[in-house]
Amino acid sequence: MRELTIINQTLPIIDINFDEVKKDLNEQLQQYKSLVVTEDSLTMCKANQKGLAGLKGKVDTYRKDIKKTMSEPIAAFEVKCKELVSLIESAEQPLKDGIKVFDDLKREEKRQSALTIIAETIIKHGISAKYASQLTVLDKYTNLTAKVSEVTEDIEQRAFILLGEQSKELELLELIQDAIDTANKRIKRQLGLAEFKRYIDNGMSTKDVIQMINANTERIFEAENPKPVEVVEEVIVPVVEVEVIPDPVVEQPKPVVEVIPVFVEETPKAETMWSVEMNIVGTASQFGALKQFMLSNSITYKANSQKVVE
Repeated sequence: MRELTIINQTLPIIDINFDEVKKDLNEQLQQYKSLVVTEDSLTMCKANQKGLAGLKGKVDTYRKDIKKTMSEPIAAFEVKCKELVSLIESAEQPLKDGIKVFDDLKREEKRQSALTIIAETIIKHGISAKYASQLTVLDKYTNLTAKVSEVTEDIEQRAFILLGEQSKELELLELIQDAIDTANKRIKRQLGLAEFKRYIDNGMSTKDVIQMINANTERIFEAENPKPVEVVEEVIVPVVEVEVIPDPVVEQPKPVVEVIPVFVEETPKAETMWSVEMNIVGTASQFGALKQFMLSNSITYKANSQKVVE
């Protein structure tokens, strides 16, 4: 293909009588600078303003017309160049499409290779399904320039991080299971790890989960081992009548015997028992204080359900 060359080029030179027009315009505009808009001069000022607007439009229209005329050679030049580009693209596109097919096949091969490396890494390190699902194929693994050694190294590093998280979770689950096993020795209704799994998955700390286990255990234990109700027996104190015997020798007024009343402490009448259902929201420490209050006041309670407020 021949190189594009300019056969004939004439730079646009526009020479107008700018200085002369500018001088005349300045002289003409002097008369407008002294004008003041008043009620009397309003009509005249409007006419002058209209004349200036027309003059301004005339200059701007002249500018646009000349610019359009001078730009026509440039517009024609651009049309010709774009036509040449279009011809080249029509021949280039089939090649690009064909190359893309082979590049896509290569990328798919690299993706499958990365999947194989990931599967082998999961088996080798014993990564659980929860963490294995996070070991995905990254876009950089399918780059045409990606090397198998680099991909393998990157997958190993990611697997090492996931193994650390998995080991930490197993340790926490063991601590929680130990707490559950200890709690189940006190109660008949056995607790299970599944009851607390969602709290663990939501990121609740091991300390808080164990506190929840202990709180549940206490509630179950108290429900299974209710305290006996103390029966207060009514005590009846007999009233002793005092008989006064007069003095046989000397008749004297009968002494007044003051009878001291004996007060019998009556057993308070049993109050009506109520059953109230309510939803309570609070921290673990607040629930502990509430529990102590109810125990100290002999209030029987049962927790039907509990959950962490999001």
